Amino acid sequence: QWMWLDLTQAEWSPALTAHLPKAAGGRGLAAEKFAFSGKDDPVYKGMLEAIREGGRESLKTPEADMPGFVNRSKGFGEFKYK
Repeated sequence: QWMWLDLTQAEWSPALTAHLPKAAGGRGLAAEKFAFSGKDDPVYKGMLEAIREGGRESLKTPEADMPGFVNRSKGFGEFKYK
């Protein structure tokens, strides 16, 4: 689910904060065996960097409501009267 990832503020992603202990700034919702030990946890760091990379990649192809959008559909999906 995309709602688990925040591509603009990766460290706020619920996929990370849910599994991070409250003492480390997370929500501490996961079972202990799934929780990151803290922000220095190698798996946490790897996931954080992967989400950041996803954010950078997503900006390479802006959506219609973003600066830099280029319409590549060339008329596809448009209704035209004859």
